[in-house]
Amino acid sequence: MRYSIIVAIDNNFALTNNFIENLLKTTYFKDDGELVIIMDGCKDIQTIKYLDTLSETEFPIKLIYNESKIGYGKANNIAVNNSNGDILVFINSDVFPVQGSIQKLVSYLECNTSTVGAVQGLLIYPQNNSVHSTGHLFIGLQNTHIYQGCSINKEIIHKEGERQALTSAFYAIPREVFFKNGQFNEYYFNAYEGFELSLRITFSGLKCMYYPKAIAYHIGGGTRRTMNISETQQGKYFIHNWGN
Repeated sequence: MRYSIIVAIDNNFALTNNFIENLLKTTYFKDDGELVIIMDGCKDIQTIKYLDTLSETEFPIKLIYNESKIGYGKANNIAVNNSNGDILVFINSDVFPVQGSIQKLVSYLECNTSTVGAVQGLLIYPQNNSVHSTGHLFIGLQNTHIYQGCSINKEIIHKEGERQALTSAFYAIPREVFFKNGQFNEYYFNAYEGFELSLRITFSGLKCMYYPKAIAYHIGGGTRRTMNISETQQGKYFIHNWGN
């Protein structure tokens, strides 16, 4: 299969419903792709019933259920191991891509297989139409989303470029690269997994690229209902491993 869209779902029915309906309208994946949804400890009956109805659609959708919440890294690793795509497209359930954006990420990787190990699109806050992320930059012991809060009308926002790391809220990685670089670190629960993996890809010698023609709107924080490990603790773990 050409590509697999991987998404972990929590308990929010309204968000889940809007996310799935938008994905089915903007992504024509029934011929060469699949959607793999992992229910990460979801107990909401309305959400579960809605997702069960998706098996009746014409689109190739695979549902995986976890009884208890295990966190982003573990959940997505399980989903990947139950997928078939040559390219893995990771997306959060509070991210809404515009028409054809997922195919643009996939095509970009296919055209740059020898040099690029991951690619992220342009993430925009729908609340004020400003930039959420164009990739990650490290300054000292801090990391930040590049151009976060800037107007999307600035010329620099629409220029593709290499990044030190990316956000897995909306990025794609070749399957082989994902496994070769160790998958998501399962120590983390809901922070640092995505950009740490992309940082490993950078150090492997492949490029992490920002590609602004793939556009999605990101509500921000809509998927984080519970945290079994504090983000401060996860941040200290990250710095312990990567501070030098």
